Amino acid sequence: MKLGINEAYFHDGAILNIVSQENNLDLWMESSELEEEWPTDFKLTVNKTIRGILHVMNIKKIEINNNLYDGKLAFIHDEGEILKLEIKNNKICLLNIIWSDFSPKSLLNKFETIRIEAENYEWENIPDLKTSLEC
Repeated sequence: MKLGINEAYFHDGAILNIVSQENNLDLWMESSELEEEWPTDFKLTVNKTIRGILHVMNIKKIEINNNLYDGKLAFIHDEGEILKLEIKNNKICLLNIIWSDFSPKSLLNKFETIRIEAENYEWENIPDLKTSLEC
């Protein structure tokens, strides 16, 4: 399933988790709250958000802030706020994220632009997706 017009709803949404496996990546994400008049074919959560996993398959290249990144992406901060999500031609994903850490860690607010070039992207809509903090 593709996100299509729903990409815009992820502005002010959140990265919930990042799972790297070999040359693939799963981005667990939640959109901002949708207004009644906003069109979507996805089943929403009880909080009127889109929640699920963006499967990134066969990664070719990752850049963070215009620098080539050859490591594995991981969810290492307390929070990841999505400022922009854009998937171009189902081959390139652009993410603008503000990462935050809270006490007892050192306080942090860090902006990153992440560009992921991959063979394919698929959205798996999971309205009842639970993070480790929600179990």
